[in-house]
Amino acid sequence: MFPAGASVGNGSFMFWRILLFSLLLWLTTGMAIGQQEQTTQQQVESWRRKLVASDDHSLVALSELEKQPAISAQLIEELNLLLREGSESARRLAIRCLIPLGEKARPAVPGLIKNLDHSDYLFRAQVMQCLKTVGSIALPELKEALKTSSARKRASALSVMNSITTVDADLLVQLQNDPDCRVRISVAKAWKKHGKEGVERIIPFMKDPESVVAGGAALSLRFNFENAPLAIKHLGECLSRKDAGFLAAQSLESFGVEAKAEIPKLVMAYPLGYPNRYGTSSHKDFVPEVLDHIGPARIEDLELLRQILADENPNRRAIAANVIGQLGADGAATSPDLEKLFQSSMLEHLKILQKAATMNEEFEKEVFLWENDGHEESAKAACAAYWRVTRDTHRFLQMVEELATCWEQYIYWEDSPFAEFSENDVSFMLPMLERKDRNFFDTVNFAIYEIPAKAFSSQVLEVLRRRGHLKGGDLCDHARKSDKKDGLRILPWLLEDLEDNSLKLYEFVNQIERHKIRDPRVEEVFEKGMSSVDPRERSACLEGLAAIAADEKQAVAVLLSNVEKNSEFRRTVLEALLKHSEPDQRTISFATDCLSDSDGWVRPRAIALLARIGPAAIESVPSLNEIFNRESKEPKLPVNEESKLQVAIALACITGDKSEFQRRYQWAIQDKTDDGKMVRCQILNFFAELGPNANRFMDEITELIQFMSVDRESDHYLSPGYYFSLDSELLLLGIVGSPRSIDLLKTFQNDRNWKIQNRARRILKMIEEGEKLSYDTYIR
Repeated sequence: MFPAGASVGNGSFMFWRILLFSLLLWLTTGMAIGQQEQTTQQQVESWRRKLVASDDHSLVALSELEKQPAISAQLIEELNLLLREGSESARRLAIRCLIPLGEKARPAVPGLIKNLDHSDYLFRAQVMQCLKTVGSIALPELKEALKTSSARKRASALSVMNSITTVDADLLVQLQNDPDCRVRISVAKAWKKHGKEGVERIIPFMKDPESVVAGGAALSLRFNFENAPLAIKHLGECLSRKDAGFLAAQSLESFGVEAKAEIPKLVMAYPLGYPNRYGTSSHKDFVPEVLDHIGPARIEDLELLRQILADENPNRRAIAANVIGQLGADGAATSPDLEKLFQSSMLEHLKILQKAATMNEEFEKEVFLWENDGHEESAKAACAAYWRVTRDTHRFLQMVEELATCWEQYIYWEDSPFAEFSENDVSFMLPMLERKDRNFFDTVNFAIYEIPAKAFSSQVLEVLRRRGHLKGGDLCDHARKSDKKDGLRILPWLLEDLEDNSLKLYEFVNQIERHKIRDPRVEEVFEKGMSSVDPRERSACLEGLAAIAADEKQAVAVLLSNVEKNSEFRRTVLEALLKHSEPDQRTISFATDCLSDSDGWVRPRAIALLARIGPAAIESVPSLNEIFNRESKEPKLPVNEESKLQVAIALACITGDKSEFQRRYQWAIQDKTDDGKMVRCQILNFFAELGPNANRFMDEITELIQFMSVDRESDHYLSPGYYFSLDSELLLLGIVGSPRSIDLLKTFQNDRNWKIQNRARRILKMIEEGEKLSYDTYIR
């Protein structure tokens, strides 16, 4: 036992010891913080001296300062001075330093506005971007800039204000008649945010003498549904302006079925040209594409369309005939006009062919035919429309024969009437297969592949087979749908075509896999094919062996046992396993091992497979995290970002932790640039690879699809392999196949866009018929 006094003394000593240690720690920390502040201040002063040095030195300093926003925020005054008095190069760099600062760049707003009248648009665009990042606190100075004499500054300031907020209507009324066309364009765009009043205010601009104003105003009405009838009426009137008609047509396209009343004006507006969306020019015209989104014309406009059938422009006649054909039996009254158009156009094109035959230069001949092919299109359109409004198959086939023999060429339609044939229509065609003319034979032979499979009876298939019209794979597709009971009936045909090389081995495998034909002869072919010198054939045969396995378990065993013997099958096995719904532990181990494969095609497939497996693949999480961390250290390239996104989705599927995926998803939803669109497209593509398992992401899928529905752009091209269009993404809802996804898909049957309506209906019909949808399903 210690004495009482000793205990107290020791406690007192410990108290003073702790107090002294805390004091020393406080002093040390304070000195370190002070020293750090002093160092930072010294850095700022050093940068300040560099910025006011000679021009060359300041440019170097600015280029380095762009990467250090924390220091830039303390040098606003110097950057503002450079914006006012610096060289053009210095001003450009100063703006780039200010852009990341957002509201902190508020003191530099006067200097930024001073540069809004620069003659270089790209320079002004940078200034405008910087002012947008500053936000609403810059609005007073921007509003003041609208009073300046510089039209560039007024137009740019108004454009920035419109990006930040809804510009006051009274202010827009004051600028409505600005003498400069650039300001008037900005006013027209600003009115877009003002609902019905905005639509009414935009319309006068479409009559502006300046084409850029009229075109800009027309485009401002695109996806502006506040007062659709009024907007559509005036857009139709604007079509007659050759300097703005194309942009008016773009806006009409967005109104879809509501714009039916303007179809005759659209046809008469031909030619409008075509948007240079894909970096290459096109000889096609924009009018047919717009009509695809609007759909069939109104019955009351039939007489107007009938009059266009006699127009002097053969391309207008062709478009009018196609529109009439969409009306079906409702357009039957025009059948005499269509037959008359057919005869006259057929003879006119024959004259062109005869004239081209006298030319010696092949290139000259091709150019001549290309520039004068309107009569050819007119004759074919009249022929197809005649059948669609009369359903007189016998006369239609006679017309096709006339074209083929008169022009001495086979006849092809992009929108083939043969694709609408029924079994009864096919019966009319069979006697005509005896014709000796080679061009007509080729026409019919090609058309057979367009006819729906269900239109062929077993007897007809036998006839077509004997006459050489259908070969292996295509015959198999037709036979499967006309007689689903027994795929073995067509196996002899496939084997025969394989023997005479009219059917490639991998095509044979594809047909056997698709129709699940199990037979010793098939297995023998596959086993033999595994030793083929062609790696594509070896891979196809392995996939075929798995496809004809007795059950899922045996299929997986076949795949994994072969990849253990030969690692070249890794990609094939992964793609095959993605089609099987019951992976076992060996599958998980194999897919995890593939994560370290050097083949750039193998790893993404392995990640997709593990994502499909879900929580059972928990052992792959460390490897997936390793990939994510490694990609994070690599340069910020699109391919690395795509890989990280795919891993984030896989981890969400396996662990249930969506945090990393949600971070990227939220950014993609909010970002309106092409980068954001790209990531949204990638997310949807990855979800499609998950198949029905993507149902766990239905909240995100629903939001993305609805986002696209509101902020849609038709066939927006992003980069090779990526398109961001609503109609192409509806397939994902069918692939998921859950009640919620199907309900969402059904809502698009009544979409304003006719093209999207048809796609949604077709996908729903395929689901109803029991067709299995996958990532690469073709939808007519």
